[in-house]
Amino acid sequence: MIASDYHTGLRAARNGTFGGVPWLRCPFHIQQNPLATILPDAMEPEVTRAIKAILDASDMYYAIEALKHNGAKLKSIAAKLAA
Repeated sequence: MIASDYHTGLRAARNGTFGGVPWLRCPFHIQQNPLATILPDAMEPEVTRAIKAILDASDMYYAIEALKHNGAKLKSIAAKLAA
């Protein structure tokens, strides 16, 4: 399995070289990239906790529940991210 950022060049290189190898988007970047969409920085700890709760879920059911719960919670402070 290969874990990497969603960068177009990295995806193309991975497909060309390791086309049959499963790919996972880098969990660090899944958590960090959305932080660029929020203002002010004071919201960062709350948004980080919400994203981490989704990524740390023990299975798909709990991940979906965490996504629903945290998406609704963040809607008022980070509408673009929640969408």
